[in-house]
Amino acid sequence: MIEIFGAVEMNEPELAASLAAAGLVYLGMEESCALLLPPTLANLATGYPPEGEPPGGVSVELSDPRLLEKANAGWYEASLEVGLFNEQREFLVAIDRGDNAWWWARVRLTDTWDIMGVGAAGVLGIRWCLPRFVMTSVDCDVIVCGTDWESSIGCLLARPRRSQRFRDFAVQWAEYDSTSEFERAATRRWLTR
Repeated sequence: MIEIFGAVEMNEPELAASLAAAGLVYLGMEESCALLLPPTLANLATGYPPEGEPPGGVSVELSDPRLLEKANAGWYEASLEVGLFNEQREFLVAIDRGDNAWWWARVRLTDTWDIMGVGAAGVLGIRWCLPRFVMTSVDCDVIVCGTDWESSIGCLLARPRRSQRFRDFAVQWAEYDSTSEFERAATRRWLTR
């Protein structure tokens, strides 16, 4: 069983169906020994932009009559700009495998998709236009996090390898008592890559 945001447990066929509704083809879970940043830590990367660079992201006001259209377009344009997709339009999405053990599922973006609407109503959020996702490029060099604020929704962007402050934080995070052994090992592998 796979737990999604601590609320819904589903098996892989159900996960694949939920991702398909958002326009993503489920290609399977990444190996747990891969040199990837743990999703829990990846979610924190947006708070550590590279020195001298402002935090990246896009947002759309909830009151905008074209909220869904603009939020989807903002996600896609920002994801293209930072390099989320590889040549096959593949990337990774954080999935809770149960007991709050987050790891990456590989997906491929189809020609018709709805990340912020149908996707957010499924495994990519809380409900329609309330996104809660963490995505990364297959090389883990780019992070895109879907989120909401008091009066808007959108996504935050990060390039964790370019931020020494984030790398320093990752070293400390790997030592926290609350960090699981799995996440410690994954963080250390990512740091030595």
